[in-house]
Amino acid sequence: MTRKDQYVLRVIQEPAFPWESQVVQYQQEDDPGIHYFGGETPDGIVDCLLFYNEDRRLVGILNHYGFYESSGLEKPGNINIFVDPAQRKKGIATALLDESRKRWLFDIEEQTYTLEGAAFIKKYFLSHDDF
Repeated sequence: MTRKDQYVLRVIQEPAFPWESQVVQYQQEDDPGIHYFGGETPDGIVDCLLFYNEDRRLVGILNHYGFYESSGLEKPGNINIFVDPAQRKKGIATALLDESRKRWLFDIEEQTYTLEGAAFIKKYFLSHDDF
């Protein structure tokens, strides 16, 4: 991708997995900030960044796939971001994405987005000169 005004995003109407189905898979409380967790699956380790708020509650999750998932849903470089619906618009997804970019490469055009996710990534992408 050479120009910020020329990119195509794949958008789906509804998320494949709601927040409620994701949050139960992780430790619910921890020290505030972003923590790494390696989630074991039959296909490999999913790199997970977990965002805990000042109340020590898990309010954000970013999953990064470094492998092809046997279900066919994920391939190397895919990321998923989940934020507690009551905690959205507080910079949690931005913090998770900023941290993930320090660790892994991904292409915004190779992801699939919800409508909210597409709006977020467009704003994020356009506001970051280093993207």
